[in-house]
Amino acid sequence: MIVIPEGYVLMTVKDYHELDACGFLLMNKDSVFFEPVQMDPMFFQNNLKVFVKYQVSKNQMSICMHGQKIDLLDIKLLGK
Repeated sequence: MIVIPEGYVLMTVKDYHELDACGFLLMNKDSVFFEPVQMDPMFFQNNLKVFVKYQVSKNQMSICMHGQKIDLLDIKLLGK
């Protein structure tokens, strides 16, 4: 069983470079996609499981248009 730290959401990194203007997105357990404004390249691995603490970005336009823009407050590898 995965224990999710308080205030975090379990997400999966997804590589969407095949879509115009997209890169690595985050997907939650309900298959809802999020487009992080900035994410450390160490997390650029398709299907990587991560814990994410985020807030919805304000005044950020998405070019990718495949998920809501979010600001990452913290991101951790599963099991770390």
